[in-house]
Amino acid sequence: MSATVLLAVVFVLSLTLVTWLLNQLPQRMIVGFDATHRHSPLDGIRGILALSVFTHHFFKNYFFQMTGHWQSPTIDFFTNLGSVPVSLFFLITGYLFFGKLKQPRMDWQYLYRSRLQRIVPLYLFLGICIVAIYFTQQHPPLPLSEWQQWTLRWLSFNNQSLKDFYAWPLVAGAAWTLLYEWGFYFSLPLLFVLAHPKQLSQWQNIAMLMISLPVLYYVFTHTIIKLYGLFLLAFFTVWLEDFFKNVLAKFPTLISIALCLLTLFTLFETSAYSYGQMLLCGLLFCFIANGFTYFGVLYQQGLKVLGELSYSLYLTHGLVMYVWFNLLHLHDFSQSMTAYVWTYPLVLVFVVMFAVIGYNYIEKPLMHRPNSRVLSP
Repeated sequence: MSATVLLAVVFVLSLTLVTWLLNQLPQRMIVGFDATHRHSPLDGIRGILALSVFTHHFFKNYFFQMTGHWQSPTIDFFTNLGSVPVSLFFLITGYLFFGKLKQPRMDWQYLYRSRLQRIVPLYLFLGICIVAIYFTQQHPPLPLSEWQQWTLRWLSFNNQSLKDFYAWPLVAGAAWTLLYEWGFYFSLPLLFVLAHPKQLSQWQNIAMLMISLPVLYYVFTHTIIKLYGLFLLAFFTVWLEDFFKNVLAKFPTLISIALCLLTLFTLFETSAYSYGQMLLCGLLFCFIANGFTYFGVLYQQGLKVLGELSYSLYLTHGLVMYVWFNLLHLHDFSQSMTAYVWTYPLVLVFVVMFAVIGYNYIEKPLMHRPNSRVLSP
């Protein structure tokens, strides 16, 4: 068995085992996870997506350690373990907020405050970790102007390495998607007035348009425009909700088998962020958001817990890998890739443990709790 096939098998088995172990947790330990109180396939799918991205970056990390370059794998399956989850994360965000755009009024202050409190604290913590590790590596001191430039780039989600310190692997490259998320958030005032033209007379909506348009210009000039199509594809999930629910209700087994095969095709036979892959992800998501559960798998309690941890898992797994392999040197890379693959389960345990810490002590205390006005993805 090749090392790449072994990693795919270890990933599936580890995901199954982690889910099973989390399923065994007593109720008193999981009551604090909001996702376990909801009945939505989206909570379960987010757990799978976050661990898929970790696996994608775990694979890339091996070649980074060997070559010094953080680059995409040449194997479509492992590349798509990154691109397909990111695509679905974008679709989830679009779906949650398109649902809100149907309302005739928006509380913009609440929306953006909740986004800041949901996303920024853990991201700032990651930035502090980068600075701390920079100083532990005995790099030459930087002038104040360099620190100011890096801080400005980091706060604008256009994160860059610190001078000669190649920090991209420390975040596993995952933070790039946050700039797209904010691009979508600042497109909401424009989308809102397009959906509700009469609301353009309200001063709050005019003010938000004036604020958001310059931000959109900045974001669009620093990102790939076609990827915003993933957010927009979620519109069909909301608009055709009854259609997809009816199809699932009429042909549950047939549609479920077809969607499982379509998932495998998307992972193995499409190119990352191609228009074909984006459309297939959009189609899959239309069914998932409207009740498709992969034969009940997405309702597993363990996956819901992982789904609640998904942001911490997504943002901090690179930090755990960097500490493990670059600071503590807990693996000898002169060995074969197969030996590296066998470290996956143990590294995964620490990734999940660190995500629990990040969720409980950084995310949750500072997160604006969701209420009836805005859903928190």
